[in-house]
This record gives sequence, structure tokens and C-alpha cells, in this order.
Amino acid sequence: MQREQKREFVKNFNSVLKDKEFMLVADYKGLNVSQITSLREQMGSANSNFKVAKNTLSRMAIKNTNFEMLGKLFVGPTSIAYSDDPVAPAKVAVNF
Repeated sequence: MQREQKREFVKNFNSVLKDKEFMLVADYKGLNVSQITSLREQMGSANSNFKVAKNTLSRMAIKNTNFEMLGKLFVGPTSIAYSDDPVAPAKVAVNF
């Protein structure tokens, strides 16, 4: 990712998160690509979003949002799930 692409990602992700009430941060260590793809599809079916992003960019994106205090969780292989419905991504994650 080029520097400008990184800035654009942070800006866009920050604007998306400003409207959200719920974000799930999870370590995805041990999952292979097909499992992550399956989880992403299940999240999408539940009207939720699932991202794997660089921790540094994620920490920048959560600034000035309801999730700023979660910055310390972005260590190691981290994924983010978010939705307008706080129950949907949690249910998918638990069932997965």
C-alpha cells in the first residue's frame, strides 16, 4: 500500500466507524485463508463487515471515534468486525 492509499484507508475507515456503536476486535491467529473467507462471508450474510487491516492503520482510524480506547488491542494478527446491529457480528463470531 502506498502512503496516499494508507491515508485514504484511514480517512474512509474513520468515517465509517464514527457512525457505528459496536466493533469486535479479535485475534485470528490459527485461521487459514479459507476459514477467514468463510468468516467474512458469514459476517456479510449477517449484514456485518469484517476486515483484516494493519494494526497501525487501524489504531489511526479509530481516533476520535467511540472505539479509541480499543487501540491497545491492535497487537498481532487482528481482525475487526462491525455493524449497525451490535448483536449480529457477535453471534457470527461465537457460532464460527
